[in-house]
Amino acid sequence: MITVPAAFELDQCDATRRAAHLAGLEFAPLIQEPTAAAWAYAGVASDHRAFWLVYDFGGGTFDAAVINVRDGEFSVVNHAGDNFLGGKLIDWALVDELLAPAVMKAHGLVDLSRANRRWAANIAKLKHAAENAKIALSAGSIAEARVELTDADSRPFEFCHEIHRADLERFTDRVYSGS
Repeated sequence: MITVPAAFELDQCDATRRAAHLAGLEFAPLIQEPTAAAWAYAGVASDHRAFWLVYDFGGGTFDAAVINVRDGEFSVVNHAGDNFLGGKLIDWALVDELLAPAVMKAHGLVDLSRANRRWAANIAKLKHAAENAKIALSAGSIAEARVELTDADSRPFEFCHEIHRADLERFTDRVYSGS
């Protein structure tokens, strides 16, 4: 089986099937990601009569499925997804509005932004740190973003910044409320 986002369009599913065929997989059914997660969980679940809301908050998509479990068997009641509601929007908000301004303030870098190609390597490192911090904040209240960046003269320096769950929640609320 191959998992795909819940909001995959028909042409995207067809392209995935073609890619599987080119890779030598003659039979590779597609299953939506939240349904695959529910299927995996069903094997260890103790509740035999329930409704589950299973969601996948991925990098670029948000997918969800409502699953009806009855006596060890489950069926998909409904599923949906949004191809433009993923976690990478939060990562970029953390970079653009928290980490990059903190680097500029602490280390005097000018115009550290995604729009300035000069800083592409620094921005990529900050994006990776933001994603790791976001993941760490799912289990803790504080995460540390620690990266080695370079200054205007290409000299390396270490940047360290604490990110609090409240920061993450603030950016998440703002990103998804559209304000």
